[in-house]
Parts: sequence; structure tokens; C-alpha cells
Amino acid sequence: MNKSMFESIKDSLQDKGGGGSFGDILRMEQGKTYEVKLLPNVTEPSKTFFHYYMHWWTSRATGENVSILSPSTYQERDPISEHRFKTLKLGTDEEKDAVKTVSRRENWMVNVYVIKDPTEPENEGKVKILRYGKQLHKIIMDAIEGEDAEEFGEKVFDLAKGNAILKIKVEEQGGFASYTASRFTVGTKFALDEKQQKEVFEQIHDLESIYEPKSYDEVKEFYRIHFLESEGGSKKEESKKTGTASDDEEKELIKELSGEDASEPEKEPEQDAGEPESTGDEEIDALLEGID
Repeated sequence: MNKSMFESIKDSLQDKGGGGSFGDILRMEQGKTYEVKLLPNVTEPSKTFFHYYMHWWTSRATGENVSILSPSTYQERDPISEHRFKTLKLGTDEEKDAVKTVSRRENWMVNVYVIKDPTEPENEGKVKILRYGKQLHKIIMDAIEGEDAEEFGEKVFDLAKGNAILKIKVEEQGGFASYTASRFTVGTKFALDEKQQKEVFEQIHDLESIYEPKSYDEVKEFYRIHFLESEGGSKKEESKKTGTASDDEEKELIKELSGEDASEPEKEPEQDAGEPESTGDEEIDALLEGID
């Protein structure tokens, strides 16, 4: 880990901007503690983290849970956020209540070397994907460039020294998973030699391949079928067209990320108490000027 690579990684975190799959995502359970080492993308440091937004809701067409990657992930117009904004501004009370069931969530992904996995011990010594929300993001950011950066900083990605291990403690809080007790630790006996590091870096997953980007029109059509209209094709058929995960896969991911019931997409358990649900309004105000 050299300084220029570390700076590139930090810059990517400020950017509002090997193939992976859902099976590569680390699955965590409440009441357990996991130990991982964050891995840099040595080929393209700016792609060490994948910062993205997802829309989740219960399909009006099928009654199943559906999700789709928001184009705002790539700084593009999002028809779902636009419709939500218009409805909350001009819709009837019934329409406003309905659109509030469509959740927009901010998440991140990063490759990690698994040191301890009490759920699936066979993952230890392998590279998995850590999928996380705002609580873990704050802890990671503090270690990289925040109040804990002096102690950790570049060490967060250094595989040659036995420190800066991320201990993820998953606790139950109000019926949901909480990660606030997680922390980076020093003094842990862990180090990889150059040969081992090379083998680890060869296992790095392509984080941007987990969700396939969709155009404005594709997202709009998916939203029309599963929200704006009460009739449509089967969810499995539309999922193939839009590149979304199956209902079972998404339910499992929702549970492990937030601890919430997948049938309640409007809740935001990873957010701090009292923080409102993200609507994306700040990103679309400019697009909707003159709507009055």
C-alpha cells in the first residue's frame, strides 16, 4: 500500500459516483462478531468502494418484494425519485401514502479478507464482499480520514502488518441489526507475505457487476409495471429483463443488512434515530424546477 494508492481510494469515497455475485456477499447474523480486513483494488484504487443507491418496495403487480438500482448511483436522472418528488408535492393524501412505501437506500460495498466468520467458518481465508450501510460507513470513514485516521489511516488496507482489523459486531436494537459497536482494532496478530497478498488480490470481486446499471427508460418501465399499474408480467420474467435479484436473494440480503422484515421496505433501521428516510429530493430539485 503506497501513499498515492491510498489517496486514490480516499478520493473515490468523496466521489458521488473478477465478476461478483450475491453469493460473494458476506452474510452476517445478529449476536455475532466478524473480523475482516479491507482490501484495496490495486489495479483501480478508485474502485475500492462501490457507493450506490437502491429502490425497494412491494410490487403492486405481484405482491412480491422488488428492487432496482437507482440511476442516481451514476449521477443520472432517476424516474422513481422524480415521481416520488412530484407526488409528495402535488399528489392526493392517498397517493402520498402509497409512494412513501417506495424506499430509497444508500449503501456501499468493499472487498474484504475474512479472518473470522462465525456464521460460515469456511469463508475464513477467502475474499468476500462486505455490503453495508451508514453505520459501518461512518466507522470506516473515521478510520480512513476522520477522527481515527491518525491511528489507522493507510493501515486499514495494509495486509503486511497485523493491525487495523475491522471487528463487525452485529447487535439487536429495537428489533433491527445495529453495527455501532463495531470498530477497528490494533495489535491483532495478522499478516500476509507478498505471495499470499498476490493470491488475495487475484480474488478481488468486481463490485460494479453485482447490480447491472439500467437506463432511465428501463427503470421507468420497471416502475410502471410494479408500482404505477396493478397488472404486469411475473416478477421473475421482469427481473431477467431488468437485471434485478430474485425475491429470495433480496429478502436474505435485506435481513442481514438491516435486520428488518423484508415486507416493510419503508423503514430505515441503519439510519440514526430521528433521521428521515432518504428521498433523493436534493438530487432532483434542479430537474423539477417549474413544476408548479
